[in-house]
Amino acid sequence: MENLDPKFDIIPLRDKVVIENEGIGAKVGGLGGILEATVADAINVDGDFKNDVIGTVGGRVADIIAAAIDSAGHFADDAISTADGTILGEFTFGNSGAIQIGTYESGVTGDIRISPTGILGRDKTGATTFSINGTTGVAVLNGLVVGTNVDIGTAVDSIGVTTIIDNTVTTGYVNALSITALGTVTAGAFVLDSSGYIRGGQTAYGTGDGFWFGYDVSKYKFSLGTSTQYIKFDGTNAEIKGILNLIGTLQLKAFTVATLPVGNSGAKFPTATGTYFDEWTDPANAYTEDGNYTTETSTDAYQDYSGFGFALPFVTIQGIKIEIKGHFTGVTGTPQLYVGMTKDGDWITGEKNQALNLTTDTVLTFGGASDLWGETGWYNTDFNYDNLYVRFKIEGGGGGVTAYVDYVKVTVYYTDPQNPISAGSVAYVSDGRKTGEGAGTGTGVLAYYDETGTWIGIDTITLAA
Repeated sequence: MENLDPKFDIIPLRDKVVIENEGIGAKVGGLGGILEATVADAINVDGDFKNDVIGTVGGRVADIIAAAIDSAGHFADDAISTADGTILGEFTFGNSGAIQIGTYESGVTGDIRISPTGILGRDKTGATTFSINGTTGVAVLNGLVVGTNVDIGTAVDSIGVTTIIDNTVTTGYVNALSITALGTVTAGAFVLDSSGYIRGGQTAYGTGDGFWFGYDVSKYKFSLGTSTQYIKFDGTNAEIKGILNLIGTLQLKAFTVATLPVGNSGAKFPTATGTYFDEWTDPANAYTEDGNYTTETSTDAYQDYSGFGFALPFVTIQGIKIEIKGHFTGVTGTPQLYVGMTKDGDWITGEKNQALNLTTDTVLTFGGASDLWGETGWYNTDFNYDNLYVRFKIEGGGGGVTAYVDYVKVTVYYTDPQNPISAGSVAYVSDGRKTGEGAGTGTGVLAYYDETGTWIGIDTITLAA
């Protein structure tokens, strides 16, 4: 017979036909077939292939050689072209038939097998990379899956491996740059790195309406709400703005009440002198700092000053500071400058004194932010309405000493339980509530100051009206 194909040579040998070069020398009947060397061994007495070798070719049942191979030596209907190595049309295996793509070689190459039982892919180590069960349709993928606009069907796998069933993905680990979920996400833990965040509505920390949780400017932060009412944590401090409706009981197991900031009146210069004592020369020169002096050469000579213009609110006085700038001239001794003031219309007994500096002006400071001059029960009325009087005199120094004073000024320090420095402050009120902020008084009232300048007083169980 004429040589019809370089890969399928049929040579007549009396009553036998031997198929050489990748012919019957392979297994007959697919993966479960029998290795045969001759056509006689491959065909039964009726001329049919043994082990369902052919089955259906090109959609046409062909159980004998005549029906399976055409006159050109090709399979009938061009279902398989041995000339160009292609499979055309339909090809149906028998129960044990299969196609193997590639040749597995350990450590070098993997392979793919297609059979009625399914599809199996192996890598060069022999490990299964993917499989599709031909009966159940279940697909199992091992390794990285990369896809764009992929529609996911259903899949079921063993414990610990990602499963995709209908619209639900179940996995023990997700590492993704971005996840968009249109349904419900149930997770045991989310771990965000320094560029990660979870948000809804808000576009960034504290921006917009909704919520935002993630890493922002070197700290993990959280914000919830709108621009006018929100809860925020900036990585260090928590902040609540808006109306807090408490349903149930608020229990403070342990807390620290911050000390109210100490305010002050600012330094006040006098505008009047000589009400009680008027023994210095040119005493009005001490009304301001201008290099003009009031002077005195005698010891035990007083001069008083008033009209400081205080207008303190109802506050708690914390300290009083008096500053006098001056110097002395003379050749013997060091004169002392004594300073005192009135309280509730009487001169206090706790005067203070310091030495004047020779020739060069020096500011002498008497008292301070926490110095009450040995007195208790100071009130704003002791300073307001020009009720405060300050006096000073010189003592000692011997003869020929002249004292020079450029100015005298007074600063009052206080805390205001009804007016902390900034909105949002929380304070312990020890003297009661502000007028109109609820009935009753008592130590231990917790108070909150809002942005409109309104105090909200809260006692142990009741919100003050």
